[in-house]
Amino acid sequence: MKFAAVALATLLTLSPVAAFGHAPPVGAHGGMQVHAGPLHQELVIKDKVLTVYMNTMEDKPIDTAGATGSVTLLIDGAPVQVILTPAGSNSLSGKIDRDVPVGTRIATVVTLAGKGPVQARYEWKPAAAGGEHAGH
Repeated sequence: MKFAAVALATLLTLSPVAAFGHAPPVGAHGGMQVHAGPLHQELVIKDKVLTVYMNTMEDKPIDTAGATGSVTLLIDGAPVQVILTPAGSNSLSGKIDRDVPVGTRIATVVTLAGKGPVQARYEWKPAAAGGEHAGH
C-alpha cells in the first residue's frame, strides 16, 4: 500500500513536467530553445551576433517581418542591451560588442507584427554541436 501511494505521488509530481517539458533544449539551429509564451524561441550567439528564431510549438517558422525585439544580458553584474531587427523569415538579430560568458542570464522580448510581446529567459550555455532534434 505504501509503495502504491509513493508511486502515485511520484507520477502526479512528474506529470506536469512531462506535459510542459515540450521544447527540446537544443533548437534546429544549434542554439538554446525554450518556451516563449505559446511559441518556441531559440537563441544562437555566434561571432558576436545574437539571433532569435521564432517557431510554433510544432516547430513551424513564425514570420518575423515587422517584428521588433530586444535582448538584455547581465554580464559582470551590468545589464547589456541589444536591439533585435528582422534578419530572415523567422529570425531577428543584433550585434553585441563583447563575448558572452557561460552562465550569463539573458532575457528576450519579441513583439511580432500585430501581436503582443513574448518573453523568454535563458542562462547561457553554448549548445552541443549539431543542433537537430528528433522525436519532436
